[in-house]
Amino acid sequence: MKERFGGIDRLLKASASELRHAGLNDESVAALRQPDRSLLDQDLDWLSGRNHHLLTWDDERYPALLRDIPSPPAALYLDGDPDILWQPQIAVIGSRNP
Repeated sequence: MKERFGGIDRLLKASASELRHAGLNDESVAALRQPDRSLLDQDLDWLSGRNHHLLTWDDERYPALLRDIPSPPAALYLDGDPDILWQPQIAVIGSRNP
């Protein structure tokens, strides 16, 4: 989305047809047009907590490797130190229901 719209301001000003052409479904377009205020308030409440962060795609702390995947998340909610994302890490991947 960043490549197409250049930032959140342009994204929010885009027409519904532009958003659909960019690959958003009708539900996502509707959510951008009329956001659920109660959900926004929940997010803002969580973000006011100690050491809670929201990293958007254009934040310098957003993990570079994550930016390179085909459909990176537009934002990451973090509980803790965002700088730890730049440390070597190990991931364990497996079935949730073995």
